[in-house]
Amino acid sequence: MKDYIDQSLLEKYHHLMMNEQWIACENQLHKVTEFTISNWLDRLIIERLESKMVMVNSWAKVTSYEWQKVQLIALARAFGMKVNNEAFEKLMTQMNINLFYKYADDPLKLEALLFGCAGFLTGKNYQEDYFTELKEEYEYLNHLHGFRGLSSIEWKFLRMRPYNFPTFRLAQFSGLLHKRVQWFEFLQVESLEVLKEDLNGIQTSSYWKNHFHFHKLSKDHNTTLTRDFIDHIILNAFVPVLFSYGRYVGNQGLQQKALDWLQVLPVEKNTIVKSYQTQGICAKTAGESQALIHLYKQYCTTKRCLDCAIGYALLSR
Repeated sequence: MKDYIDQSLLEKYHHLMMNEQWIACENQLHKVTEFTISNWLDRLIIERLESKMVMVNSWAKVTSYEWQKVQLIALARAFGMKVNNEAFEKLMTQMNINLFYKYADDPLKLEALLFGCAGFLTGKNYQEDYFTELKEEYEYLNHLHGFRGLSSIEWKFLRMRPYNFPTFRLAQFSGLLHKRVQWFEFLQVESLEVLKEDLNGIQTSSYWKNHFHFHKLSKDHNTTLTRDFIDHIILNAFVPVLFSYGRYVGNQGLQQKALDWLQVLPVEKNTIVKSYQTQGICAKTAGESQALIHLYKQYCTTKRCLDCAIGYALLSR
């Protein structure tokens, strides 16, 4: 095909493929029009949601399309953040949601269920009233229901802020379940502020006000969900489920609501978004920051320049 392709085009493509910079077109992004970039990001927002929909649909199949549990799995994964999301997902997938309904009014039983099934109460004998109560309660519940729990070695604590320790996040997740189990119903709310307000009121037991881990006293700290973490939960748990469920039932309105929420939520703070910002591409909403993450992971790192609107614009100049 060499006789039919412009030599300059081949040289441009070779230059992009052999480039060792952060992204192949790093020094050429300024040549692409804002219109081209904006339209491409709009397309990538949908691609990003569709990629997350694959994971949500897998949960739906595993749970026989029990969307209340699908929502809880998505929430649990969001509480796990990047480091412990798989452990949180595994924990919630194997939990019986009916037990959450049964013990929703009893915070101690909820915490015993979660910490016990997570493996944090096994093989330890801390001389603390709270820990002892949890362990005794879990042993009783385990005898009653028979659980298949995780091992504590599946959870990671290294190189992370104490607020993201899995023990502390599990305590907050227990508070979320104590407030309500049926979080899937919030996909019907008209205002995103209603959901934010409800998440803002979640509390943990008093023990966690001066602990991030069992048997390790810390300074007094806030146990409610921060504003940034609430945005993180909505972005990574509610929006994907909303979009996926809308596709599942063929409801365009729900899919559009997911897109609308992305336009209201603030821009994410991470290395990828900041790196694009230094190159002149500044995200204005969470939707655009999600699009940039998708662009980097699915196109830039694999050098799919021919499939990228930005790469195509540079090659066709």
